[in-house]
Amino acid sequence: MPLLAQCLSLKKNQLHFFNNAGASPSAPKVLETIHAHLQLEICEGGYGAANTVKEDGRLDHVYSAVANLINASSPMEVALVESATVAWTRAFYSMADYILEKSLLEFKETPLKSAPLEKVILVSEAEYAANIVAIVKFCSDQNRRYGEFVQWKVYLIPSTKSSDCDDEEESTTGIIDVGDFRMILAGSVSLSCIQEVKLGNDNDKKGIKSADKLLDPSSIAIVCVTHIPTNSGIINPVCEVGKLIEDYNMKSRSASSKPQIFYLVDACQSVGQIAVDVQEMRAHAISATGRKYLRGPRGTGFLYMVNTLTDYICPIEVDHVAAPISFKIDESGGLAIDIKYSLGARRFEYFESNISSRLGLGAAIDHLNESGGISKIESQIKGLASKLRKLLQNIDNVVLYHNHKSVELCGIVSFKVRGIESYIIKEAMATSESVGGDRFELSVVPRTSTPIDSSNTKTCDLVRASLTYFNTDEEIERFEAKLRCFI
Repeated sequence: MPLLAQCLSLKKNQLHFFNNAGASPSAPKVLETIHAHLQLEICEGGYGAANTVKEDGRLDHVYSAVANLINASSPMEVALVESATVAWTRAFYSMADYILEKSLLEFKETPLKSAPLEKVILVSEAEYAANIVAIVKFCSDQNRRYGEFVQWKVYLIPSTKSSDCDDEEESTTGIIDVGDFRMILAGSVSLSCIQEVKLGNDNDKKGIKSADKLLDPSSIAIVCVTHIPTNSGIINPVCEVGKLIEDYNMKSRSASSKPQIFYLVDACQSVGQIAVDVQEMRAHAISATGRKYLRGPRGTGFLYMVNTLTDYICPIEVDHVAAPISFKIDESGGLAIDIKYSLGARRFEYFESNISSRLGLGAAIDHLNESGGISKIESQIKGLASKLRKLLQNIDNVVLYHNHKSVELCGIVSFKVRGIESYIIKEAMATSESVGGDRFELSVVPRTSTPIDSSNTKTCDLVRASLTYFNTDEEIERFEAKLRCFI
């Protein structure tokens, strides 16, 4: 049996895929595109095949498809990378490195400077663990190296509070409080009112906050927001946050056209699930993956960075494609090497890449458009998830997580069952025993995946059902029936 036919035949065992926030199965068109390019590599070799798809425009089509999907101004604002994490870290470290270098220069040029400059990174409560690790480690490392000149701090953007949730112990929604964020940018929020985040082994006496000290908005360097977290169905107001940052940057500009605050959005769960418009979002950079709601192959993702930043923001790690070189012998007989960074976001790419998977990502976006487009898909996903939440609410001992009735939720439905470990629920729902032999592919999101949100809500590991547009009402009803039988 051909490989593609084997893959498609897996459905015969009544597998219902409810893990689209993890790695959603690709459409046949994606597999066919990947397979066709691998066949081309057999005929022409890896370099020859790559040159072919570059010359005939197929690779350019992928950049254009991504740019059109997120409403970027140009395909040059898109870099194709291996994952959302790769995209996010390359953007974050390049921004942070630029700010650090600029701050060190500012400190040295300021006469009689007695105290170090303070630089602040604001993060959302629902931020991914991978992002938190990178942010906090960067700040801790740089404080040890350059703490006498620049001190980095990490603070949480406060979340809204709600009492309309199934779990009476929960008070925070995990959703950014736009009003509080506006007050932070206005310089009217005390440090005693916001939560600081730092490495557990950092015993920094300077970290003690004065009760009456206000957070100086001019110290804010980067705002990092996860659009949709991995552990719940909330949607952060990234467009409202972006507008406030843009307004602040416009007011604070003097001779420089460079923003004082950089805005970085993790969109790995939102791209392909809901409409993402970078013009409306006003983010300086966003990161996304191919394997989740886009239904692309694993090992694919992209970084968007607005073209006004790529004139001066450079990756901290480069190769000869990201930074082409020229060289000559100088007057002393030494070898002088000059580098000139690639144009646009392409400076964040490396030479070596999986061309077949990149073409597969383009095919996945094409399939999304052929399936009705993102507006239709968003409506379908939200409708299915809403039905699942209503059914789960009527099952004894099932507690939905962040099931706030006053806010719009997406296709991720997370819950716990009182008295039963979440991994046991996942394994039981994956077996073919009982209720017509149905098997459901779910995931368990550990509390460590969103450490701040989990800590503030005192939650446990959660069962996550994440729906997409190919799921059906009948599947959801079968899921409820099987879960009832088990618990």
